[in-house]
Formats: sequence, C-alpha cells, structure tokens
Amino acid sequence: MLEQVEIWEKKENNSSQSFVQNLKDKQKENQEKLDKLVSLYLDGDIDKSAYLENKERLMRSKVALHAHRKDFERKGKNWVEPLRSFILDTKKASELASSENYLEMKAFIQKIGTNPNLLDKTISFSTSPLWDFVASRKAEAVLFAPTARTKFCPHNGEAVESCILWTLQESNLRPPDCKTGALAN
Repeated sequence: MLEQVEIWEKKENNSSQSFVQNLKDKQKENQEKLDKLVSLYLDGDIDKSAYLENKERLMRSKVALHAHRKDFERKGKNWVEPLRSFILDTKKASELASSENYLEMKAFIQKIGTNPNLLDKTISFSTSPLWDFVASRKAEAVLFAPTARTKFCPHNGEAVESCILWTLQESNLRPPDCKTGALAN
C-alpha cells in the first residue's frame, strides 16, 4: 500500500511542479506586459486613460496569480501525507492489537483523536468516521475469513460453508425432540 502512495506522491509532485512552473510563466508574461505598457506610456504612444485602464487590469491579474501560486504552494500536495500517516497508523494499530503494551495503546488511542470514557470500570471510546470504517472492514474480514467459514452443523455434523447462514435462525422451526413417557408420571 505504501508503494502505491509513493507512486501517487511522485505523480502529484510532477503535476504540481508543472502547475507551479505554469503559474511562474504566467507571472513573468504578465510582468513583461506591464513593463511594455509602462514603456509605451513613457514614450507617449498611448494616452493616460488607456494606460491606467490596462495597468489596472494587469495589476489585478498579477495579484491574482501571486495569490493563486502561494495558495497552491501552501495546499498543493495536502492529501498524500495524511494518507501515508493513516496507513502507518493502521499498521501500528494492528501491531498494538496483538501486544500487551497498554501505555503505547493509550498513546495511540489519544493520537487518533478518540474520546475515552470510563464508566463502571469499563472503558469505551468513540472514534472518527474514518476509524469506524476501518473497524467495520476489519469485522467483515474476520467474518468472511476462510477459518471462520467452516462450521459444523450440530444436527448432522456436516460442514456449513457460510458463517452468515450459521448465524441466521432456521426458517422451519421444529419443537425439540420429545422423550418417551415425558407426560406420564
């Protein structure tokens, strides 16, 4: 999974670099237009009203491009690092589940942003929707694991292939077997 994140990060870096380079080129082009406009005005080739109108348009464009570039540099590849962190956290959670290190478990639970409650000597905590999703997927994986699928019927001893069917109530309910003489005193 981490290899795929690395691939996505490289792809994101390449596209980010080309996007930033494109913004830099637009900024440079805008500055060149602004310089030409000033030269034309100083040479007396255009009147003051046309100069001020074009200068205003180019200055707005310059400010917008600068803000867009700064915003992109600040938020650019924002999704890759949280994904990597989440994958590493799930790996750590899996390791902690099989360990006896309660202090490390406590620190991990605090890190993932849970809200622990202690009531009647029982600890419970709520998690974020992302971790609820992980827990539900883990439960499904355990439910459908190959080792959990093979159950044996108590009536005839045959293997029951689906543990979902194993948990469902039978549709043809029968009374328990009667013993001979159960009603006689």
